[in-house]
Amino acid sequence: MQFISDYKSETTLRLGFNSLAQRVFGIDFEQWYQLGCWNDDYICYSFADGERIVANVSINKMKLLLDGRICHALQLATVMTDPEYRNRGLCRKLLETALAHHESAHEFTYLYANASVQDYYPRFGFAQKRLTRITAKAETAGFMRHPVRQLDIRNPRDWELIRKLTAERTAPSSRCAVLNGDNIFAWYCLNEFPQELYYLEDQEILVVCRKTGDTLLLLDVVSRRGVGISDFIGSFAEGDQVHIEFDFTPGFADIVPVAETLELRQTDLFFMKPSSALLPEGCRLPLTART
Repeated sequence: MQFISDYKSETTLRLGFNSLAQRVFGIDFEQWYQLGCWNDDYICYSFADGERIVANVSINKMKLLLDGRICHALQLATVMTDPEYRNRGLCRKLLETALAHHESAHEFTYLYANASVQDYYPRFGFAQKRLTRITAKAETAGFMRHPVRQLDIRNPRDWELIRKLTAERTAPSSRCAVLNGDNIFAWYCLNEFPQELYYLEDQEILVVCRKTGDTLLLLDVVSRRGVGISDFIGSFAEGDQVHIEFDFTPGFADIVPVAETLELRQTDLFFMKPSSALLPEGCRLPLTART
């Protein structure tokens, strides 16, 4: 087997990586690459058996804004091994190599994982941390109900609009935000929420949201300017009040959110190196910081 890295421009190897990602996680990276969204911040470290990618650890270099300060962060992602090649220590070697190459240049090292590897990452110095849930109730009586258009990622004009807005966006919070997350946002558009992209034309605001029972889950709000909750929420409220759960740290001046620290979970685990810079209290990393 051969160790390889940073091979996204080599078609056979990239397709081998994508094939492994589809088999292990059911996710796709090829369209993301073909649309020019896979940049140099996302790097694969892999073992190849001939042209077959059999194990991988990716790193994603992030710029986080934490309490108004830019923090260089390193995220480990897409950790996977072909079932036929497991129990050989391949991912261990890749994790050690990726950390040795990049960790010293970053202040914040973290990853997300599932319950099957709860005991695995502590071997590399990671500690599981509690996540934060952020909610709010908004009284929407009297709020403007702006026209909303659902975007279609298959429409070239809509896709260009999404890419332009996310590249030029204002950070939604100075307490916790990603400054270079537009390419990760594109991956989510292609794979996770293609049906949940809504554009308020007259406000130039892109809202990513879904309704879950009585709760509106706000996945992201993208704008070139600072906006308030009242600039868009009336368009998604069915009555005079809406209960909101945020999948990011909101920085809206016209709402007071409630942050709740959750118990340690058995799914969607969050790990950090203890030496990392601390997340500000009551903050939640946005989806653009999760790959």
